[in-house]
Amino acid sequence: MPDESSPGEKAIYSMLQIMNSQTATLNGLTALHGTIKRETQEAISVAVDPLRDEMRDLTDRVQRLDMGGCGQRHLSLMNRVDVAHRRMVFIGSEVMDTSSREADIHAFASTLGADFQGQPGHFFSVPRNSRKITRVSYLEFGTLEKVNLTRNWALRTATELIKKAPGCENAQVDFRARQVRIGDVTVFEQSPGDLEGTFKGSFSHLRFP
Repeated sequence: MPDESSPGEKAIYSMLQIMNSQTATLNGLTALHGTIKRETQEAISVAVDPLRDEMRDLTDRVQRLDMGGCGQRHLSLMNRVDVAHRRMVFIGSEVMDTSSREADIHAFASTLGADFQGQPGHFFSVPRNSRKITRVSYLEFGTLEKVNLTRNWALRTATELIKKAPGCENAQVDFRARQVRIGDVTVFEQSPGDLEGTFKGSFSHLRFP
């Protein structure tokens, strides 16, 4: 500002400088706010998007179950092979002789029916070279044979269902790979521990009887 300016002009100029300075500061804060908002949204998206995708997948799976993807028959099969339904535990026994305790277990199981007959087992204390029976024993009255029979039934049944489709009479079952294939295309597959399996591709609509 020229030196010959009046004191009033100098005061006005000074005020304009302050206002310009404040305007620049507000613009800077606005820009900073936008940057923080954008970076915060990106950080939240990185953290939340995977969870959102997992929840969406879980919701889809639950809806498929609600629509009959896991019906009463499948639940019944699972119950028959579930280890929780194949083992009975006896706690606090005062009979410390294995033969006598096994006789007591067999006697108790006989009152429950033929489905509960099996081989008793015991928990022993350590060290191994001087093990002693504890007060806990168990009775296993189911075997993996039931699991294998169920899986094999599902594999054979899947093959029969697929062969009923026009032009699919050459469908082949591979018990080793736990698959049904038409040529080189896998149209049914059992994953380890899966009691039934999954129809694939154009056969995904099929269901077990």
